[in-house]
Amino acid sequence: MCGMIDYYLQLFAQLPVGGDNDKWALPSNYRAPHAPLLLLIVLDMFAKGKITRNFIVPSPELEERFYNALLLFTGDIGKDDFGETFYGLKHTGLWDLVPKAEAKDDSLLEEYVTNCLRKYYWGAKLPEDLYPLLVMETSRNKVRQVLLETYFAENVQGGLRL
Repeated sequence: MCGMIDYYLQLFAQLPVGGDNDKWALPSNYRAPHAPLLLLIVLDMFAKGKITRNFIVPSPELEERFYNALLLFTGDIGKDDFGETFYGLKHTGLWDLVPKAEAKDDSLLEEYVTNCLRKYYWGAKLPEDLYPLLVMETSRNKVRQVLLETYFAENVQGGLRL
């Protein structure tokens, strides 16, 4: 299991975060904090026992917590930041979307992403070997530390208890 945590720590350290010095400042290391913030919130939900099986629901609570966290970094929040981030994490190897029967990948072009996400997907499922790592406090804390140190300035890391 030690090798698995190292593999996943590398994936968590390589999230797709666009750099834009005009929009993002030092607290997020001049990069978009969306994916790391969403994952930090998911880790917190694991820690608080709100996620008890290998399934992440794009719930209103998760969405609200995401937008509240994003407000710490910008006042310019897009309508579909949550949906795009949740959907986009399928490309990281950290989770797969669980489609409803009528899901089509190209459907995201036709509707707002968050609405489409809930319409076509039940949620996301973690890889079978990642889920137990996030249930365990020690490995979950390692993931949290990688996210904080990789994507956020040192002076804001302590305040990101989402």
